[in-house]
Amino acid sequence: MSITNQISEPSELSAIAAQLSLEVAPQQEPEQALAQVLASKPQAAFSPKVMAFAQQLSETLRHDPRCRSYPDLLALGFWLRAGNLERLAQSYQDHTVRLGRGLAFHFAPNNVTTLFAYSLLLSLLSGNSNVVRLGQKSTAEQHILLNIIQELTAQHQECASRILIVRYGHDDAVNRFFCAHCAVRIIWGGDSTVEHLRALPMPAGSCELTFANKFSWALIDACHYLNHSNDEAWRHATAQSFITDAFAFGQQGCSSPRLILWHGDPSTVTQAQEQFWLSVDQALQTRPFALSPAQISERFLAASSAIVAPCQHGIKPQGKLRASGDGTSYLRLALSSWDELERDAHQGNGLFYELTVDSLTEVLAHCSDHEQTICSLGPTAEEWQQAITATPPQGLCRIVALGRALEFNRIWDGYDLIGTMSRALTIAL
Repeated sequence: MSITNQISEPSELSAIAAQLSLEVAPQQEPEQALAQVLASKPQAAFSPKVMAFAQQLSETLRHDPRCRSYPDLLALGFWLRAGNLERLAQSYQDHTVRLGRGLAFHFAPNNVTTLFAYSLLLSLLSGNSNVVRLGQKSTAEQHILLNIIQELTAQHQECASRILIVRYGHDDAVNRFFCAHCAVRIIWGGDSTVEHLRALPMPAGSCELTFANKFSWALIDACHYLNHSNDEAWRHATAQSFITDAFAFGQQGCSSPRLILWHGDPSTVTQAQEQFWLSVDQALQTRPFALSPAQISERFLAASSAIVAPCQHGIKPQGKLRASGDGTSYLRLALSSWDELERDAHQGNGLFYELTVDSLTEVLAHCSDHEQTICSLGPTAEEWQQAITATPPQGLCRIVALGRALEFNRIWDGYDLIGTMSRALTIAL
């Protein structure tokens, strides 16, 4: 019996393959490449061959001249370095054997065009074969990354047979096919994408990870900021950390802060804000945030919508807009209360809501299912832990230091990614 007959009817396989545009594949012919990946069997997690592939990818991303101008590629290479992978493998060394589940179907996001690689690599390390569906949006750095992965798979044939990266349009026949064959479904996208794909059936034993719309915050303790503000190097480093978190990917990342919370009394907060935003303006002179006229217009419309939205709830709008020093890099919208926070109106593009808060417990009490990350400057881990014990937050997944919002971790949106993508086999003898 042929591979095609084992996996699906030949006519169905041909029809699906005809809709695919191959980006990375074990063979040039779409039908053969699809059949080969579908026929792959689960492997042990952290197999030596996959670890070797990931480490060579790390070396290439960190040293290839094509990657030097792209911090996201350098960050991926750093994350995949050998020491980090070894620590990752050791964290799963318990009294079970970790094995892959089978085929993982990844529906990659459009807003962060290199995120698919983290999802793919973690699934490979989990022992799965993989189909990755990329969106129609492509960037130069994504193109470079795809080329590098394709080049390396030629040297790692066993990994090559477990990787199929494709593009295709909004086609539910193709989506339904991959969902019907997958053991793991990973959906990165907005709420509507997640809801739509969840309606497509999977085998009964399959599992699913979904990453829907999220909203993230930064919290800055005003006293802490002012106590360090005489240190020019510290102020500059803090501004750079904020820019890294907030402006990467056009503020479209789920962990990019959109609401800036200022902890302290109003007069102290005002002083800290003036110094902080002046430092951000200075840092942006050497690290500009370029927006198209259309994006600037979208940002202004979003800010205007956020200003008037409280009227729908009988609240008199109090929001005040302030522009960046250069007039285009960002807009600040001051809120007078939590009731004025409009998450849905926000479209990224350098719009920052600002709100003064009295305590960490106040912050945690206003978390919803939409919140993902708080980037924190000032409060200690112990202070956050005490506040969380007193006021367990709804939805919130991460609290990280300012400057580390976009650092990827195996625990994402509350999921242990490898723990979910793999299965634990127990032996009790």
